[in-house]
Amino acid sequence: VSSALGNLYKSTTGSWKKLAYRFAYSAFCKRIDRVAAVSHDTRTDLIQEFGVHPRNICVIHNGLGDEFLEDAKDVPPPDFSRRVIGTVGALIPEKGVTDLIRAAYLIRAKLPEIQFVIVGDGPERDALEQQVKQIGLSGHVKFTGWMPSELDTMSTIDIFVMPSHEEGLPYVVLEAMACRRPIVASGVGGVPEAITDGESGLLFKPGDSDAIADGVLRLLNNPDLAQRLGNQARSRVESEFCARNKVTEVEQMYLDVMADISIIH
Repeated sequence: VSSALGNLYKSTTGSWKKLAYRFAYSAFCKRIDRVAAVSHDTRTDLIQEFGVHPRNICVIHNGLGDEFLEDAKDVPPPDFSRRVIGTVGALIPEKGVTDLIRAAYLIRAKLPEIQFVIVGDGPERDALEQQVKQIGLSGHVKFTGWMPSELDTMSTIDIFVMPSHEEGLPYVVLEAMACRRPIVASGVGGVPEAITDGESGLLFKPGDSDAIADGVLRLLNNPDLAQRLGNQARSRVESEFCARNKVTEVEQMYLDVMADISIIH
């Protein structure tokens, strides 16, 4: 049994590397009875890119533990009068933070008091800080580095933005949902499997800074909608993305594999 937790290769991966990955993984998969894919989007990639037989793929979404779900109840609700927008992630090109910074410029033009928090670190940090300085947002965008826990992070922000260009099914989105944060996220990878646009969050096409700005402004100008999306996100993560249920799914996957082996022998 193997697992596929996200993108099989990055969008910036060179064509010759992709061919090498496809050849190696296709050969490797012939020795695998099951691949646990983190999302249906990843499952499609495994079939189309690497030729894995659909029968040999089992989709098991990420899930949050009971302790986190319980602790998230104590995170204060968003304070939309505070107007703090945040994101969390490694500061690398694939996370699309530069798109959020461009959106921050558009948002501030309409809401001068807005504040942004970028949680995380990585090789792009210096360039991103320079981008913020060049467009005059130094007093409005704070880079915190990594924080002790996602609960601490969610306590500091009112709206969570995930501007990634590629993802599997990021835990941070599930964590934001558990903390009842209204979410504006790019509809990549398995994110649309967790967030239904207009019901448990707002989705946009990756790379679209205008859409990020529109989504954030829509929520800030309509706190009732923002609160409803946050509450529905919490309900969805409780019902669909609980780690306890995922353990059962993993157990069933192994039982199915063992049953197949028994039939063969």
